[in-house]
Amino acid sequence: MNIKNMRLIDEFAGVPLCAALSFLARARHAAGSCQHFHQLQAPKILIIHLSEMGAFVLAQPAIQELQRRIPQAELYFLVCSPIDELIQELNLAPKSRIFTIKNNNFAGLTASALRSVYRLRHIGIDAVINEEGFSRFAAILSYLSCPRGLRVGLHPNGLRSLYKGNLETHKVQYNSHIHASRSYLNLIGALWADPQDTPLLKTSLTPSGEIDVTPKAGVCPATWSNYLPLPHTFSYQPSPHSLTKIANSLQKRGIEPEQELIIVNPNSSDMVSHRCWPLENYEIVCRELLRRHPQAAIVVTGTAQESAGAHYLRTHVDGPIYDFTGDTNISELLALYTRCRLMITDNSGLAHLASIVGLPTIVLYGPETPLLFSPLSDKCCQLYANLACSPCISPYSNNKTACTRCCRCLTSLTPQHVLQAAEKVWQKDR
Repeated sequence: MNIKNMRLIDEFAGVPLCAALSFLARARHAAGSCQHFHQLQAPKILIIHLSEMGAFVLAQPAIQELQRRIPQAELYFLVCSPIDELIQELNLAPKSRIFTIKNNNFAGLTASALRSVYRLRHIGIDAVINEEGFSRFAAILSYLSCPRGLRVGLHPNGLRSLYKGNLETHKVQYNSHIHASRSYLNLIGALWADPQDTPLLKTSLTPSGEIDVTPKAGVCPATWSNYLPLPHTFSYQPSPHSLTKIANSLQKRGIEPEQELIIVNPNSSDMVSHRCWPLENYEIVCRELLRRHPQAAIVVTGTAQESAGAHYLRTHVDGPIYDFTGDTNISELLALYTRCRLMITDNSGLAHLASIVGLPTIVLYGPETPLLFSPLSDKCCQLYANLACSPCISPYSNNKTACTRCCRCLTSLTPQHVLQAAEKVWQKDR
């Protein structure tokens, strides 16, 4: 379903539904719910994450922390595709605990959501972690799936434009000054917090507990480290089946085993169309990289709906450019990454998937900032113009921007900037 239509439904249908359900919500019994939850040896915890696959990757340190603190917990997931594939690939839960909402059209979305809620109610969920920001639809699903348990989520705290009722028992303050991975960790920590101590979470982000000082005192504030992603190591290895399938696919296209591959992703989902770097710039970068590295080939990835970028590059650039858009599932895509030397991409979910296998990546940021959304990787080079109006997209703006022209924050990043970064990464990775 078109993201614009989803937002309209979330706003005009979500507000009255949230208001009506808030009368039924039992948030006033949060203390009793907490006591019940903390007495459970193997609680059933539902994680809701409907969009932004890259954000789901950023939530992995938080999910790992939840598994560490409650190793006996049964984790359930309510997601949209292809996040369901990624959950199975990362071995986070068996297929029976993954509930997928189909968002191809309104009828499918409604039917699959109601089926999922029905099944989750019968399972008996004890707590919900809602990772979907200020989505009213996700808040409604959280309440309907677990009306008597703990429900953790972000709360707008007086911002009427983000109203989503009183459906969470544990209301977490969204902090736009910490990395997204730390925000997800706050949602997990709220499970053990007093729900009356709003807004949550009132724990120190400085491990030593020391008070920060200003740069004028000669010491860099410790809070600057809050912009760094949480340390996380993926223990993922592609399956032999996926590796074999990708090897065969490369062979069919005439790609030699010793040929070095550069992934180019000139696409971004329709979640934020302003993330897209101009195709003309990708054309210049691809042409120059193939000139400098004649042994290399360009591989363009994305969904089947994003094949226009691959078609443009194959039409305008002479050289080995291969179109893989819509030709791989998550498992095969990760296997393909292990065969590649470098990725160049808009700020998209593929940049975060690359961190799972440690693929060196160059990410172009425009209306969003790498301070909050950089991948969980030490092999990622982030390009960001840092204009005075950036970032203009955040959960507080419902991921919308007021920018009326081609985003200058992206056009300020030139092909020369990308080529310089590519050469540094190329040489460093040798």
